[in-house]
Amino acid sequence: MKHLKPVGIIFLSLLIMAVFSFAHAEKKTLPEGTVSKPWSFFYSKQCPACKRVEKYLKSHPLPADFPMARKDVLASRRNLNELVAAAKVCRLSTRNIQIPLFTNGALCFSGATEVIFYLQTLEKKQDAKK
Repeated sequence: MKHLKPVGIIFLSLLIMAVFSFAHAEKKTLPEGTVSKPWSFFYSKQCPACKRVEKYLKSHPLPADFPMARKDVLASRRNLNELVAAAKVCRLSTRNIQIPLFTNGALCFSGATEVIFYLQTLEKKQDAKK
């Protein structure tokens, strides 16, 4: 039971940082007609918000040709370094990086709500093309 308190404090701190980051995040958008770069989905298996996005992706799979790389930031130092670099490009604070982060270097979405909203937008665009 004593171990749960520090974990709870850490998650609460992360949540507060995430809300602060979300409130101050700037979105970058691609000009109309610009070809987008491959997407990166930065996540952690221990992250509850990341699990929400994963659950959404399982029930609403992206097209097979959608260029996306999943990068677990706790699985390798390289993924963590790429997350920091992506946060800089997205003009997010590198002191309080919020995951999940879904970006292609021009568009940046952080936090489960933003990521899922964008994925729903993509899904609607795909449905409209059918």
